[in-house]
Amino acid sequence: MGIEVRSRRPEVRIFFYVFCFLSLIFYLPSSAQMSFESFVIDAGHGGYDSGIKGANFSEKEITMSLAKDFANALAGKGKKVLLTRKSDYAISIKERVRIANQGAPDIFISMHISSENTFVIYSLFSDMKNSQSGVTNAKFIKNTAVVKGIAQAINREFKMSVRHEELPIPLIVQIESPALLIEMPRPDKFNYDRKMRERIINAILKGLDV
Repeated sequence: MGIEVRSRRPEVRIFFYVFCFLSLIFYLPSSAQMSFESFVIDAGHGGYDSGIKGANFSEKEITMSLAKDFANALAGKGKKVLLTRKSDYAISIKERVRIANQGAPDIFISMHISSENTFVIYSLFSDMKNSQSGVTNAKFIKNTAVVKGIAQAINREFKMSVRHEELPIPLIVQIESPALLIEMPRPDKFNYDRKMRERIINAILKGLDV
C-alpha cells in the first residue's frame, strides 16, 4: 500500500522523485502549513453525460452526492464553498474552469469515479511547470504537497493504495488555483452510502488538515 507515481517518460519520473526529495528537505510545505479557507468543488459529469454507469449507479449521481456532502462539511467548518454544479445538468469544461477562476479558491477539487477498484489522484504534469503553460512553481509545489496529504489520509482510512498520476488534464491545468482531480473506486465494488461518503470526505479533510 502507498502512493504510486506514473509518468509518460522515464526521465520525467526521475525528475519527479528528485524534485520531491529535495522539496521535502528544503522547502516543500505540508498541508498543515497551508491555509485552505475557500474551495471550489466540482461534481464530475452531469445531465446527458452520465460518466461511468452500472446496473444500479451512474457516476454523475454519486459525484453530486459526494460534492454536496463535502460542501456541507466544509461550510460547517466555516469555509467558503462554491459548487460548479448543484443538480443534474450538463456543464462544459470551459464553464467549470470559468466558475473556478472567477471564484479564485485556495483549492479546486474535482470528484469522479474510477473504472477500477482504486483511488486515483490526478495532478499537474511536471513538464508543464513553465511560463508557457501558465503553471507556476508555487502552484506545482502546493499541488504536490496536497496530493501527498490526501493520499496518506485515504491510505490510512481505507487501507488501500492511492495511485498518483501526472497528466495535462485541461480542467486542472487551466485553473489558476491549485487543482486536483480525485477518482474514487468503482461503485459495484465500493459502497457509497452516507456512512461511506462521510469516511471519504473526512479522509480528504484530514489530508488537507481542515
